[in-house]
Amino acid sequence: MFEEKIKEMNGQIKRKTTYSVEEVMLMLRVSRPTVYNLIAEKNFKAIKVGKTYRIVKADFDHWLDGGDDLWHRS
Repeated sequence: MFEEKIKEMNGQIKRKTTYSVEEVMLMLRVSRPTVYNLIAEKNFKAIKVGKTYRIVKADFDHWLDGGDDLWHRS
């Protein structure tokens, strides 16, 4: 019974692949304009969906860990 419950829960868990602007604001403790400036400078990949941006988690995490700018790599 316990193993079945774990399998059921694992099937329901979805991996987060993007961050919202608000989440990045909270993580970095910066303002909304600062996050938009980081997006405009292409420090990490972001996708515009409607009127909002979704920041690609893998790219943001790499950038935050001190990685190079992924969009300016040769």
